[in-house]
Amino acid sequence: TPPTAAPAWLAAELAAGRVLSADRANRALAEFLADRPSQKTVDGFAEFLTHAGLVTAFQAERAAAGQARTLSVGPYLLREPVGTGSLGTVYHAVHRGDGRQLAVKVLPIRSLWH
Repeated sequence: TPPTAAPAWLAAELAAGRVLSADRANRALAEFLADRPSQKTVDGFAEFLTHAGLVTAFQAERAAAGQARTLSVGPYLLREPVGTGSLGTVYHAVHRGDGRQLAVKVLPIRSLWH
């Protein structure tokens, strides 16, 4: 669980995980607070971001759990899991440099030794 239930925490988490730029996360936070002043929760902000198309539901869930940093793997931003097998999980991902969409397999740490 996040250290605080404030939407500002989620904006900072998304920026730290490089899911959104700090500027974009802060602009979205300001829009959220202006649109929904009575719904100042992490879950409410995550839903707002998902409906705005800024993050996927998977990304919002991981970030709200304090795991936004796990969504960046090298130059790739993980968007959604596609499938899991004995060798790891395959994700729909976006290359940060050129925006190409592709599949990325993330191997568990134990596989690095094999």
